[in-house]
Amino acid sequence: MTDDYPRLLDAALSPLGEPAARRERERALTVLLRDHQDRARADLLDAVRTHPTGLQVPAILEILPFFGGSDTVRVLESLLTGEDPDIAGYAGIALGRTKGPEVKPAIERALSSLSAQATAAAADAAATTADPSHCSLLRTRLIDQSPLVRYHVVHALITLDCLTPDERSALATTDPDPEVAALLRS
Repeated sequence: MTDDYPRLLDAALSPLGEPAARRERERALTVLLRDHQDRARADLLDAVRTHPTGLQVPAILEILPFFGGSDTVRVLESLLTGEDPDIAGYAGIALGRTKGPEVKPAIERALSSLSAQATAAAADAAATTADPSHCSLLRTRLIDQSPLVRYHVVHALITLDCLTPDERSALATTDPDPEVAALLRS
């Protein structure tokens, strides 16, 4: 009997978007979760730790939340402040899609970060969770000096329905960044 695991992992990480490839990807992910969950989680995390800016990292971050685990949360949290801002964004969304008691504190730590990249990614994570309990901490970042942070925070606050129309209007007239102001008016 051959070990089908490598083929399943490759299929789960396939970037192909045709219907047949998507069905194969979903089937492979289902089998990995059912029969190889611990092995796949360990291999995916090892791949991210070894090459945090590798070409496969976005694909890994797309499926990693399905595997869960506190080790997953730690790796995602570390990617928020990594050297690649795009990977940080993917990691934020993956963190928001991950389930477990470690997720909310990780998002809160990143929202309190001095790093604009980590804070922006954490705002994306908060928006992805759909948990309005993040609203109060997000609101504290509305006065951040970084337009990047304010944009992602505003997006999260809008997504979580944390701002009234009057608040959005008032913020739109006072925010110095035209993109943040436009987002508030949308």
